[in-house]
Amino acid sequence: RVYLNVQLIYDGNLFLHDGKLLYWLYQMHDDCFTDFTKVTDACRAVKENLYTYLLRNPVTAMIVDCENSDPYRICAVLRNIQENCPEGFSHIQKVVLYDDVNTSVTWRILELYINAPIEHEVIERVKNQKSLVDIWMTARTCKLYYEDHIPAYILVSSDSDYWGLMSALPDASFLVLTESEKTGFSLRSALNSKSISYCNMDEFYSGNISDIKLGALMVELKPYIAERMFFNIHTLMDMAIERTRISLTDQEKARIYRHVKKNLRLKIMENGDVKVIF
Repeated sequence: RVYLNVQLIYDGNLFLHDGKLLYWLYQMHDDCFTDFTKVTDACRAVKENLYTYLLRNPVTAMIVDCENSDPYRICAVLRNIQENCPEGFSHIQKVVLYDDVNTSVTWRILELYINAPIEHEVIERVKNQKSLVDIWMTARTCKLYYEDHIPAYILVSSDSDYWGLMSALPDASFLVLTESEKTGFSLRSALNSKSISYCNMDEFYSGNISDIKLGALMVELKPYIAERMFFNIHTLMDMAIERTRISLTDQEKARIYRHVKKNLRLKIMENGDVKVIF
């Protein structure tokens, strides 16, 4: 006995799937629903391709180009593997993040939300306008292959520059995680010509990563709030006492401090302004 007051829309079955229903519900309220990864997931073939690769390669490293990858989509993929293919997830020996100093704060806290051995390499720039992530990432992958003898790699990037890396290690095994809107036809054709598997991260369900999004926001907000909201209550109290010319004993001051501490709070107004009240 649930009723929806819906304007009639002659566009087939509204309940065909969640994405279609949400699209029209948003449309009816002059809004637009676009994040379909919240209600859909990659097809079985795409996920099986990834799971099979990991199961077939018990020693695998994930190499991540942070400049050309979305941290939330990677998190969604890793959680999908962990939940649906735990044996394959255990085959990921390490996740190496190659990060430029100017990329998202989320990379710094990823290890708090993903139960995997994560190495975070922050690459400094020699020239401000030139990133060195790609060359460091290429060099480290070669080192992992020749010195650590890791035979299989999940390469996370939509940058065609890494085609040179894959070509330089013809005996290594690669699977590439890309994002569909960032990956050109030429790269897909090159991967297909060499029978190198690839998966689009933006096809995977992302409704299970709200905690890392909240964590990233909190990391960014805390220093801004601390900088703008800082004041010393003892200093303010002394100023108030001086202006009111009230004589207080230390015991009376301590009692007032306790009162302020107990009742002091922040109130966020509808327009976003923050007020201190007590």
